[in-house]
Amino acid sequence: MLRALPSSLLLRLRPRCQRREVAATAGMAPLSSKQAKEMRAHAQRLGNAGKLVIVQVGKNGLTDGVTKSVDEALTAHEIVKVRVGEASDDSASDAATILAADLGACCAGRVGGTVLMVRVRTEGPSTLRPLLAV
Repeated sequence: MLRALPSSLLLRLRPRCQRREVAATAGMAPLSSKQAKEMRAHAQRLGNAGKLVIVQVGKNGLTDGVTKSVDEALTAHEIVKVRVGEASDDSASDAATILAADLGACCAGRVGGTVLMVRVRTEGPSTLRPLLAV
């Protein structure tokens, strides 16, 4: 008898290029590996300076409040670290895919339960636009 696979396993089985296409359909062009590397390095510098915004996903998973918080943080800062707790209903890869699709952002990296989300401002000054010119 065959069982249905959980959605988190199905996302992991998907090729990397298809996972990146989710961000492209959401409004922001997918990041190249070099651009993603630059974003992770920039986030590391911000984290060392204590200026990186961190949003935590609790045991209820991605609620409307968490999504709204990430959206506001991306609007204000363009780059946000999202930490998905172990007790959360959603895995980190699921959270990255859902947030990218809902908010028009890109996932620049994922390590364990931590996801780095990026959304470059289309209007006004942007600190990330010069880094994407790489």
